[in-house]
Amino acid sequence: MQPLRRIEGITYWVIDDSSQIRRFLNTNICHEWEKDAETDGIDPSLDPWLRDLPKLKWSLKTIAMASLRLDPSLIRRRDFVERLEERSKQLRRGIELYDQVIWPVIIRGEDSMLKDGYCRSTTLKAMGVKRTLSYVGD
Repeated sequence: MQPLRRIEGITYWVIDDSSQIRRFLNTNICHEWEKDAETDGIDPSLDPWLRDLPKLKWSLKTIAMASLRLDPSLIRRRDFVERLEERSKQLRRGIELYDQVIWPVIIRGEDSMLKDGYCRSTTLKAMGVKRTLSYVGD
């Protein structure tokens, strides 16, 4: 069982230890990203983010929502934005009605580019949340 943290009324599952964050991302989340790349017609072995992922050092940080940068290539995709809007409505309902617990967003430390958690970040921004927990890879 992972510890819970609350920031601005939002409850998060968190992993504090850098090596455990790394293990979690390189096993569980990496597979999801590889499937996403394949779905988009990209060879996962050629994706710079996936290639560098095992080398990154991870930390759990509280960050300002305003500092998150969105990947322009994702935001330009109409199907992505439409799915995101629907998923965000569902997540907001879960948070507001049932105090749904969420994972921190995942960002690239060098430029604060959001790499995972578009639904969470969109939902939190819509709810007026100013800070969120994040796994930051440097």
